[in-house]
Parts: sequence; C-alpha cells; structure tokens
Amino acid sequence: MNIKNFLVSFLLILIASCTKKGVIPLANNKVKNDTLKSSYFHPKSGYCADLAKGYYKKFGILISNFYEVGSFIPYDFNNDGVTDTIAILNPFTSIPMTKNFSECYSKEVNDRLLVFIKNDGSRSTIYKVYSNIVSNEISPAWEGGEFLKSEKDGFSLIGDKGQGCKIEYEIFMKQSNSRFFLNNIKISFYCPNKKIIEKKYNYKDEKISLDDYNRNVIDSLKTINNF
Repeated sequence: MNIKNFLVSFLLILIASCTKKGVIPLANNKVKNDTLKSSYFHPKSGYCADLAKGYYKKFGILISNFYEVGSFIPYDFNNDGVTDTIAILNPFTSIPMTKNFSECYSKEVNDRLLVFIKNDGSRSTIYKVYSNIVSNEISPAWEGGEFLKSEKDGFSLIGDKGQGCKIEYEIFMKQSNSRFFLNNIKISFYCPNKKIIEKKYNYKDEKISLDDYNRNVIDSLKTINNF
C-alpha cells in the first residue's frame, strides 16, 4: 500500500470513529415501528409547515409528508426469503424540481435519510434509519441527489458533486450475513477539456460497517486528491 492509499484508509477510519453514529433515534425524527415522523417547522412560512403535516403510505409504512421518496430498491437484507426495501427519503425543502422548493427552501440542513423497511410477509416495519449516509448536497442531476443501485450481495450509492469541474462517485456496500460493510469507492474527477481521472479505493479489509460510514468520506477523498 503506497502512502496516499494509507492516508486515505486512515482518514476514512478516523472520520467514521469521530462521527459515530447516525442511526435512529434522530434529534428531530421519531420512528414508531411503522411510522416515520418529522418535527419540521418553517420559521417564516405557515404554508410550508402545513405542507409537512400528515402522512402517506408507501412500502407498507406511514411516512411524514415532509419527506418525498427518492431512489429505492427491493432487497432482502435480513435473508428471510421475503423482499424488503431500501429507500432514500428527501425533505421536500431539498428538491429543486418541486414547485414549493423556492418558497420552502431553508439554509438549515434537513438530513436526507437512508431507510431500511422490513417486510415479514404480513406487515412492514421500519428496521433502521440513517441520517448521515446520504449526501445533503443538491445536485442538478439524478433527481437532485444520490440514488441507489442494486448489486450482487449489496447495494451502491451513486452521486456527483460540483458543476463544470466535478466528480462522480459510486459507493459499494457489500452484505455479510445481516450487516453491510464498505467494500469500495469508485470516483472520477474531471474538468472540461482535461483528462478524466478515475480511481478505485478498496476497503474490504478495513471492516467499516454501514453504521460507521458517513457522508464526509467523499469530501475527504476530494481533499486528498487536491480536487
């Protein structure tokens, strides 16, 4: 392992250990078995606050109207032979394509959520919610943010950052028994009229679980690569 790869691995582990953990319970979100709530409040607009009231049903659970379902994949994550769901939930304040975005957008960050929804064949329940995995950055592409992709023995989060000069990345989480671990990150750096730089960082030996991973890793890779 060369010195740069060593620093990448060391920094990633350091970030994970210092920011642990973004697993429910969250400060401003409550989970009750089959209901995902939000305590969203808009300081200036009663109209925006009213939009967040109430719930809708999706994947067999109740979801606060504050969240819109983004990307999702069917996946049997507890290996019981019944298909479950992994989904990204986006606060409606963070989705630029919605008609209410300009009025309800707030500089206060409302986390995008990565939600695991378990189906036992008769009912669905919320298995786990992560508040610090999915990037909160608004992207002009891909429905405004990261999206999920099914993989053999796991899933990937795919996203981009920047305009003009930008990066695209793919984060692969591989399943081992009932847990997910960071396996690798593929990342491409490019600017107009310049050569594309593509790199792949392998972490399968680091044993970094999904519970320990956080969204700051991509920014750290940007820094290490002086991009």
